[in-house]
Amino acid sequence: MMLRLSDARPWTPPIIEAVASEHRNTEALVDGIDQHRQFLEASGEGRKRRARRDRREVIRLARRQLTREIEAAADDAEIGGLLESLATRDIDPISVATAVARLTVARYRQDD
Repeated sequence: MMLRLSDARPWTPPIIEAVASEHRNTEALVDGIDQHRQFLEASGEGRKRRARRDRREVIRLARRQLTREIEAAADDAEIGGLLESLATRDIDPISVATAVARLTVARYRQDD
């Protein structure tokens, strides 16, 4: 009986003891890796994992791009005036952030 630390999964990786520097059991390790690859392909799990990784990567890249655009908009003279008003508490941070977001979107639309 094996101890399980999580719910049952469709693939249970085998434990393969290998020592590459001694060339011990490396073929079994390669076979285990091949079996896992075959499982990923046959079950569709590999496709699902790639889709999740791709989605995370796209979001990361978009976030980076949007951050640059937002920072550029925050340097705009119009926003500078709002930041001065914020410093004197004549306007709230949400209003300034909304103005930055609107300016960013407007600039983005102009680029299309």
